[in-house]
Amino acid sequence: MSGEFVNEEYMGTEAPKGVEFSALNEAEGNYAFIQNTGIAYLGGVFVGTTAGVLQGSQSATQYTGFKPRLNVMLNYTGKSAATCANTAASVVLSYGVVKLLLSKSTGYDEDSVFCSVAAGAAVGSVYKAPGGFAKSAIGGTIGGLLGYLNVLGRSRHPQWK
Repeated sequence: MSGEFVNEEYMGTEAPKGVEFSALNEAEGNYAFIQNTGIAYLGGVFVGTTAGVLQGSQSATQYTGFKPRLNVMLNYTGKSAATCANTAASVVLSYGVVKLLLSKSTGYDEDSVFCSVAAGAAVGSVYKAPGGFAKSAIGGTIGGLLGYLNVLGRSRHPQWK
């Protein structure tokens, strides 16, 4: 192939960089909260299943026979696993969306302390809002603290130095 058929504007002057690797534990782009939502759902399933088995085994002693006990165990396990998994996933998804919106609207980095703490406080207060103002304030405080711990754990350049 001769040089007369090569379009210089298309090819550019830089040589190709080759293969670029990224870490497997870091989601690409601004949509890492989707991966975190799935992880939270799976974690909620495991925690809810464990809690359901413990609750079911305590209340299954009232029944005689294998099938009624098994039914009670499965009922408690299914209800507890679904509740815990849906709660964890919805909180993590809300946190990720609020953090992304704050980062886009303010111009701060998504992993900044401000975005993480504000998103955690907002999600915590909204999650506990049906319980009243005092519980909403406590939920916002706990959410802000968890957001701060999240940014401290994820930052490559620690903020506390």
